[in-house]
Amino acid sequence: MNNAHDAERFRRLGHGLIDRLADHLQQQATSTAAVLPSLTPLQACAAFPTPTNTDAAVDVDGAFFDVVDRALSTSTRLHAPGFVGHQVATPLPTAALFDLVSSLLNN
Repeated sequence: MNNAHDAERFRRLGHGLIDRLADHLQQQATSTAAVLPSLTPLQACAAFPTPTNTDAAVDVDGAFFDVVDRALSTSTRLHAPGFVGHQVATPLPTAALFDLVSSLLNN
């Protein structure tokens, strides 16, 4: 089994991811930040640069959480109190967990 399918790494990343997402939901409940981040398309692309480091010693877990944090900070804040009148439904956190199950099983 290679590192990509390591159960303990998956567990560690999964717990960290759920903690970050739960913190994000909690912060959005009282957020006064704009629902739509004020980013131009170029700024949004710059937030996700193409990786150039091919060094095997790169911190893969740290890179994973870096991308998650960038996505959370640059995405539309659908769970914010100011989110109204838009045609996109606010995702239910429990449904997102089931989506995780579906994604892992790939059925």
